[in-house]
Amino acid sequence: MLESNNAQEYTLEKVWNENNSNWHDGTYLQPIIPIISEYLNGQRSNRSLLDFGCGFGRLSNIFDKYGFEVVGIDSSQERIEKATLDYPSVHFEHFLFVNTLPFEDNSFDIIFANSVLQYVNHQDFLKESNRILREGGSVIFIENLKKNPITGLGRFFLKITKHKYQSYPWNHFTFKELSALKDHFNYSRFEIFHIVSPAAYLKVIRKFYPYFHKLDTLLLKRNFFKQYAWLGVFIGQKK
Repeated sequence: MLESNNAQEYTLEKVWNENNSNWHDGTYLQPIIPIISEYLNGQRSNRSLLDFGCGFGRLSNIFDKYGFEVVGIDSSQERIEKATLDYPSVHFEHFLFVNTLPFEDNSFDIIFANSVLQYVNHQDFLKESNRILREGGSVIFIENLKKNPITGLGRFFLKITKHKYQSYPWNHFTFKELSALKDHFNYSRFEIFHIVSPAAYLKVIRKFYPYFHKLDTLLLKRNFFKQYAWLGVFIGQKK
């Protein structure tokens, strides 16, 4: 874990930019990371974070470098094994969530999940999150929303072509459902991003992403289009 003499300059966003070369993260998560960074500013000392559905551990590593004590869990043994090799300072565990988490009450200060809750029962996970969070702890969710027409078409295409997925997402939040989580937390923040820009996943039109992003900015100013956003970030503090 890194240290800094100037806590004001040492932000999650800075660590993210220094350690993440993934195209998706640098493009689609780029407007989301400053929001999370602002919320977490100054919270790293002696704080524990659960990365739920950590995959290959890329984001677990960033939180670790920022200064959190990180535990990453994932349903794939293969991903956990690679994460353990690539990021030995992070503790990783293989675990398939059904309706409980393998941790004691009041175990974590932060629970982070990136595009994972679409694979689980939301109420079961929220109940367990509240159980294992310490008093004043927080959840940070980045989720793929249900009604975006471009990603919906992409999911349908992957299914009919029998794309090799470990599992298919089945329980996406709608804009309304993710927004409604604010009723369960003391403090909350919810913002949405991207409507047409997911089309840039096609490499042949990737160069047009900046124009798609500008169009998204205009569309999301109108309430009607918000239900069709692709990504939402939700931050909530335990009551």
